[in-house]
Parts: sequence; C-alpha cells; structure tokens
Amino acid sequence: MDEALDRMTEGRAEADLVADFALPVPSLVICRLLGVPYDDRDHFQNLSRTLLNTLEELTAAQEEILEYMRGLAARKLEQPEDDILSRLAARDNLTLDDVANTGALLLVAGHESTANMISLSTALLLDQPEQAARLADPAAVPGAVEELLRLLTIVHTGLPRVALEDVELGDTTIRAGEAVMALLSTANRDKACSAAPAPALSTS
Repeated sequence: MDEALDRMTEGRAEADLVADFALPVPSLVICRLLGVPYDDRDHFQNLSRTLLNTLEELTAAQEEILEYMRGLAARKLEQPEDDILSRLAARDNLTLDDVANTGALLLVAGHESTANMISLSTALLLDQPEQAARLADPAAVPGAVEELLRLLTIVHTGLPRVALEDVELGDTTIRAGEAVMALLSTANRDKACSAAPAPALSTS
C-alpha cells in the first residue's frame, strides 16, 4: 500500500486514484491470498469488467475466468504452495471445478468490491471534508469504515428467499411459495434499521 501511495505522489501533480491505488492494492492482496500470479492481474481485471456487459459477453468472460482458475488449480494440486487455492485443491471432497468456481468468486469479489469501496469512500470524504478531518483520530476509523459500508452499499441485493409458510412482515403478508429479495441499499439507509449510525461519518 505504501508503494502505491508513493507512486501516486512522487513527482506527480495529479494521479488516478482508481488506476493507481484503488484497483492495484486489493488485487495484490487477493492474488497473494489465493496464490494467483499478480502479473495476470490485467487479464482478470478486464474479464471482471466484462461481467458487467451484455449477457453474451458475461457468459464468455465467466467461462474464461473459470478456465483460467481450473488450470491454476491443477498446477496447485501438482505443486502446492502456502495459499488458499492450494489448500482447496488438496481437499478430497472438492473437484477441480469446485476449486475453480470458489477461486473465481473470491478473485472477482475480492478486488472489485474493495476497489469500488475505496474509490467511493474517498469521493464521499472529499465531499465532506469536515468528516474526513475526524479521521485524524485513529479511534474514529473503525466506526467510519462501518458507516461507509452501510451508506455506500456496494452489493445492492441480498440472497433470494422463498417463504415455506405464510409470514407476516410488518403490514405485509408473504404467502408460502412467494419469493423475497432484500434490497440492501434501501435497508441500509432506512432510519428504522440504522437509528444510531457510527458518529465518525454523517449521513444524508
């Protein structure tokens, strides 16, 4: 992280937060944890961005990521190292496809969500300099992180659920067999759910 900050500031009048810091730092961390070669980051980052495009492009990108992870998992099985993929590949109850699917999920989610949170949190704090100033106190940082996660809500929907029986939820009856999906971005801004937000960051 320090190296990324140094590259952003040394001899430069301006820098791109996303390209120079928000994306490289979480990519490096997740690569080290999983055992993915960091030199391959441009490839999987491009594929991750493609997942947000058309259905045809999404399907092709998903398969390419899975194929990449299958090959990497096979190498980890033959030459294990001290990383998550090697440990998963060594498990008797997991196939290479299981390992590839888990690795692909962690790889994409592990850098995209964090990069987005870094970028959006920085933009919000630049817009609220009085709140940013409070973070000079290290004790305020944990509360600010939790509040930023609540306020910005990178993942917008929860897992779908199906009612097994009739359920009364507030003034609404959910009938047995009906599907429900929580909208996290709505719930996280509901004052009834967040009556006492962390004091390090105001909400609007």
